[in-house]
Amino acid sequence: MRREELWFRYYNIVKEYKEKHGHTLIPANYEVDGMKVGSWLSRQRLIHSNPKNDPAINYKIKKLDELDIDWSVHENTWNKNYELLKEYYLKHGNSNIPKDYKIDGVNLWTWFNAQKQAYSKLSLSKDKIVMLNKLDTDWSIHDTKVLNKQIDSMIIYNIALFKKVNFVLRDLKLDGMNNINSKEEQKEIEKIMIKRIWG
Repeated sequence: MRREELWFRYYNIVKEYKEKHGHTLIPANYEVDGMKVGSWLSRQRLIHSNPKNDPAINYKIKKLDELDIDWSVHENTWNKNYELLKEYYLKHGNSNIPKDYKIDGVNLWTWFNAQKQAYSKLSLSKDKIVMLNKLDTDWSIHDTKVLNKQIDSMIIYNIALFKKVNFVLRDLKLDGMNNINSKEEQKEIEKIMIKRIWG
């Protein structure tokens, strides 16, 4: 079999895997009919990380991009940690990892929380989100530092909004509109307030 034909056989297996599982995060030891697909995909990642000005290679990379391949070199570690999380999920029926839970030298809570933070920053790939959703992931972040920053930001925002609303109300009173009688007047004032606050 020619090299090009062999490459497309591997490619088609990866494509079928994505259609079946919804992602292309194939374990390193994954094989189909004696073909070491996980190892092949690792070689493609290595080729991708050392780009050459070769039209044939560039074409193959574009084909793999169509499958949303995650080109990160750290995928093996991610996949290993995901498998640990999956084992926990299957054993306990949930993915509520205790904070100090360690297995095989991995603090699984820390790793899992890092995935949630990446998700909240929109930097987690679609493939990984699909995989973690299969384990009923609760995407809320339980990191008190991050939570405190979010709360601080909300407080600052609400104070600024409150000040803006007070300025608008003061302006309305100064304009002689503090005696609101009809619903039409109330609606008109709401429109003015919205325009002044957001306009």
